[in-house]
Amino acid sequence: MKLAYATLLWLCFLTACHGAQGNTGQPADRLSIERLYPLRTGSVWTYDVDTGDGPPTLAITRVVSSASGRAEVSSGGAPIVYEQRPDGLYRADRGVYVLKLPLRVGASWDAGQGATAEVLDLDKQLTTEAGQFTGCVEVRESAGAGQKVVRTVFCPDVGPVEVDSSLQLAVSGGAARVVAR
Repeated sequence: MKLAYATLLWLCFLTACHGAQGNTGQPADRLSIERLYPLRTGSVWTYDVDTGDGPPTLAITRVVSSASGRAEVSSGGAPIVYEQRPDGLYRADRGVYVLKLPLRVGASWDAGQGATAEVLDLDKQLTTEAGQFTGCVEVRESAGAGQKVVRTVFCPDVGPVEVDSSLQLAVSGGAARVVAR
């Protein structure tokens, strides 16, 4: 049962967030959407995904196309479409913002399906196997007491560096957690 919920959380992660690599010629503002979530065609990210059951799993995500402020991102399934809008990064299939401008600590917005996204930190530091990241933005999506919580850390010129998803299981009273770095 735990594995089924961990798999569900992992699928939520894959469909919710994706990162980017490197940067050349991006805007100077480290809090710009283009820097926090660089979506250029051909960009590829890899994550170690820990479900708590066995060793981490490798996940690979790639931008399959990007033009005119619209990007398609795939992790092996149907691409997810993101739109860069003047007020943030919009996920078209869910009708919600992934990042909503202006970014400031405490800012919040509707994350869909009864969830709210809130900016927790604008200068987060994070160390992973891939290295040390600074000046990152931490966003938490939560859906009511004891429900799903997804915490994402977006780092300038990289994209999402860490996605930590947890879910309180109503049937068993237990919890499932998936962390991707």
